[in-house]
Amino acid sequence: MTRKPLIPIALICSSVALATTLWADSAPPHFGVPWSGIFHDWEDQTMCMNNPYQGSNDGTELVANRNCDQNDPGSRIFVLPVDDHVELGFNTAPDHEPKCIDLRNSEQWDGNWITRYTCNQTDAQKWDWDGTSIHYHANPAYCISVNSDGRLVLWHCIGQGNQKFVVTDGRRGLD
Repeated sequence: MTRKPLIPIALICSSVALATTLWADSAPPHFGVPWSGIFHDWEDQTMCMNNPYQGSNDGTELVANRNCDQNDPGSRIFVLPVDDHVELGFNTAPDHEPKCIDLRNSEQWDGNWITRYTCNQTDAQKWDWDGTSIHYHANPAYCISVNSDGRLVLWHCIGQGNQKFVVTDGRRGLD
């Protein structure tokens, strides 16, 4: 079986109207530039990936909720290109210490939590983007999914809406 190559999430849009661009069905068109945006749930775009309470404690579970304010550090996810993958994370308030989106204990099983953790460049923090889904870089058969409780978890990629995201309010840089 030939695997379809994944497009690194680090591709960005060069449009002057970047802040109002909605990225759906395709990744932004340029490689290698850090950017940030709000990752909305494909099925319910009033929901977005969120760092609850904007905290900075390592190991806290990430969620999808309705706190999708473009100026809320808990909603804005940074995308940092690194070699053949990207690191995703949050600039936490109030100190804006970055925390990365992390697969708990790097364990690959359906339902494992997606957490925030101090950025450390381990496999647990390496991801890929195919234009709608976020794949685990070490094993692209797994995707970030929103479970029925609104938690972000790892799950085998099966193409359902709870594994797809629409990025809005894309911005160059890591604000």
